[in-house]
Amino acid sequence: MGNVIAFEWLSGDGVFDADFMEEWFFPYDSPERRKFIKETYQQANAFLMGRTTYEMLAPYWSQLADEDKDGLAGVLTHIPKFVTSHGSQVAHWGDTTILKGDIKTQVKKLKGEVSNIMIIGSATLAESLAQAGLIDEYKLLVQPFIMGTGKRFFTESMKTPLQLIEVKKLHQDMLLLHYRVKK
Repeated sequence: MGNVIAFEWLSGDGVFDADFMEEWFFPYDSPERRKFIKETYQQANAFLMGRTTYEMLAPYWSQLADEDKDGLAGVLTHIPKFVTSHGSQVAHWGDTTILKGDIKTQVKKLKGEVSNIMIIGSATLAESLAQAGLIDEYKLLVQPFIMGTGKRFFTESMKTPLQLIEVKKLHQDMLLLHYRVKK
């Protein structure tokens, strides 16, 4: 059975909001962070994302050559992507499959076929899968910034016990917090 791993970028107080990334995420950009993100993405056998995240990422990353300065575009383009969508969605970026119907059933089926499925972005999708007990691990890239406002990744409905796997201090005081969900 495959693992679903939520790899998320957060401010120190759990803000996940793309509208405020210029404050809590972009100032900490570095070659070291980009390398860490690429290496983490390379551990995935598939990416799982909601429609909003896909529509945010696809126009930018699909236009870059595989050999962009960090090589991240090639990783994102060539690892299979599964996108959840209730409406009409067109897959136009690399190896992308649109998942329709009951998402929980689709993800259970996907877990039987793929070993490491990585959720990127997609807070609404992650919340739904967490409620259904379908997330196995969380990898949280925490930026050293308290936002104070904005959309938070974790919601009240995502309460779950966790077991710490790894804590790693990264460049510029960022942290990786890696947890396994206690079943």
